[in-house]
Amino acid sequence: TSLNQLMDAIEEVLDTAIVRRYLPARPFDVPVSVLSNSLIKSEMGWTPQVVLKDGLVRTADWMKKQLGKS
Repeated sequence: TSLNQLMDAIEEVLDTAIVRRYLPARPFDVPVSVLSNSLIKSEMGWTPQVVLKDGLVRTADWMKKQLGKS
């Protein structure tokens, strides 16, 4: 999932546009980051139980409930 795909999914879940600012890379920024859960799958048999969009929906719902408790 790219950062842009993640932002698209968050916008969809929240039903709102998010302002995106594309800035030049800083000298200390990591140029590429690739993460994989294949090692934990092969070593421990673990697999995700929630797809990304469902996790975003659950997180948004939880945050709305928590922020509404003030």
